[in-house]
Amino acid sequence: MNKSDFEALISILKRNAGWNFNEEQYFILDRKISNFIREKGYSNVEELIAELKIGNKSLVSQVVESIAFLNTSFYRNFGVFTKFENLVIPNLQNNNRASKKIRIWSLGCSTGQEAYSIAFSIKKKILGLSEWKVDIIGNDLSSA
Repeated sequence: MNKSDFEALISILKRNAGWNFNEEQYFILDRKISNFIREKGYSNVEELIAELKIGNKSLVSQVVESIAFLNTSFYRNFGVFTKFENLVIPNLQNNNRASKKIRIWSLGCSTGQEAYSIAFSIKKKILGLSEWKVDIIGNDLSSA
């Protein structure tokens, strides 16, 4: 993929998914787009970009999903979960003591392991949890 194709593609991704890629990420994007082009039967990246520029939302969604970093696991970043358990949960509990309600939104949680990890952490840290209403919402841009 040449520089103008890279710039056209990152412009489309920024406009449609809010992503910012830089030149250091060129090879990651190039590899993922090359795989997408091969899987979908496009002759080259220029053909794909031309179709993306037309505004085919379904195709844009497919490209975004193919580029997404689908990495999920329980307690994916253990250091973050340690801070979540030791700092965030006590603050949430203290700030919501009167209502006994907590709502947490887990973004980019792929198939849900991160959202479940949040639930495990809350269960471990809040005594008398049965008296609380806890909502954990998990979202990911991937429809899979």
